[in-house]
Amino acid sequence: MGEILEEDNVLYQSKILFSNLMMTERNIHNPINFFRSIKEYDGSIMPTNEQRDVDEFLNIYIDKIETSIKGSESEHYLKSLFGGYYA
Repeated sequence: MGEILEEDNVLYQSKILFSNLMMTERNIHNPINFFRSIKEYDGSIMPTNEQRDVDEFLNIYIDKIETSIKGSESEHYLKSLFGGYYA
């Protein structure tokens, strides 16, 4: 499997987005590269002009992050944050 380009890497684009929001004094950040990195399940770019349910967006976003960290030391990190058990 080849190297993921920065513009398609959801982890890299998330880092850019959140670091710009937290660490700069600028009042704005254009999130277009972040949104372009989060592809639909069929691989197409998610349309930014369509209203989405936040649950649907979050599921796609978390799925892309889980796929990106699969096989790394951080593989179980998301499950420890967002996982749960049926009781």
